Amino acid sequence: MPDRTNLLFVIHTAGVISGGAEKAFKELAVVMKDMGFCIYAVTSPYFSEKDTLRKAGIFVIERQLMHSYDPFQVLFLRSVIKKYGISLVMSSNPLSDFISAAAARLTGIKHVLTVQATGRYGDLPIKGAMMRLKNIYMRYYDLFSLKNASGIIAVSETIKKEILAVTALAGTGSKTIFIGNPVDCSVFSPLDRKALRKAHDIPDNRFIIGAGGRLTRQKGLEYLLGACALLKRRRTDFLLLIAGDGPLKEKLVHQAGVQGLDNFVRFTGYSRKMNEFYNLCDIFVLPSLWEGMPLAVLESMACGVPAIAAEVSGIRETIKDGVNGWIVPCKDSQSIYLRLFEHINNPAALPAVGKKARDFVLANYDSKVIADKTSVYLRKILS
Repeated sequence: MPDRTNLLFVIHTAGVISGGAEKAFKELAVVMKDMGFCIYAVTSPYFSEKDTLRKAGIFVIERQLMHSYDPFQVLFLRSVIKKYGISLVMSSNPLSDFISAAAARLTGIKHVLTVQATGRYGDLPIKGAMMRLKNIYMRYYDLFSLKNASGIIAVSETIKKEILAVTALAGTGSKTIFIGNPVDCSVFSPLDRKALRKAHDIPDNRFIIGAGGRLTRQKGLEYLLGACALLKRRRTDFLLLIAGDGPLKEKLVHQAGVQGLDNFVRFTGYSRKMNEFYNLCDIFVLPSLWEGMPLAVLESMACGVPAIAAEVSGIRETIKDGVNGWIVPCKDSQSIYLRLFEHINNPAALPAVGKKARDFVLANYDSKVIADKTSVYLRKILS
């Protein structure tokens, strides 16, 4: 593949706060730019990482992709493809997937989409699907994207199996591959925890529990608050830090107050320095109700901070229970509490687990590892 191959990343985000899927796609674009590809990106004007793309030398075209399958958005993307001589377009969201698939078909170029989460096929019989799309035309457009894609990247083996299990997608196996989400392990790495805690006015003798992401129902944070309410009955030397923002913030703040956790929980808001956030913590907790391949867990592990995660989708592909982290049942405050109580009583055992967690991410999910795999896959598609 020529070094000057022009790739277009279509990054759709609904608001100012970017989720893990958008951040992972941004990271892939940046690393592939460093590898010699000529990268263009269509992003929302509100995308929080668009300046990072520009600093990396990526040409950014700002366009708000609305939550509809508007043919004018397809025509806009077609004009971008023609104007900049794009060879292949990449997308990672059901809406941008359809727009990209249609524009690629109109211009005769290749399209590769990345499937970031389970349950995106509506009422089709997919084992383990978490969400159901109610509108039949949305399901139709999704299947159009997948059937017409030149390549499909699943960010976990679990998602890949679900795609291949859909009868309507029979025959896509040869173009479907598992490639995980990338993590910049040079940024997400262990830091001086004592110095960080001093800078953030956090007592060094507190056991710090971290959690974060979009504050939505998906993240299951009410179960973590429930676990901390149980923990408070037996230990009072802990602090829960919750990073992020979202529609459920007020409800979660209210729950913390009702459960007597006002002095045990800090909502720290959205942060662009998540590497520092993870390093403040002794342990990270992901109590999500559904996920694809959660970037937050990978980033935490890369920082040497082991995670407790609910057993959803690709978690078992990342966390080896009791080796580099711990897995608990979904929607189970009691199980989260028991793990937290175990580790608050023996924090000295956590660094060794954290080292194994970082080693695992370095070997399997470092940005350069993922970019190399993606490059080989795209070369195969374009050849």
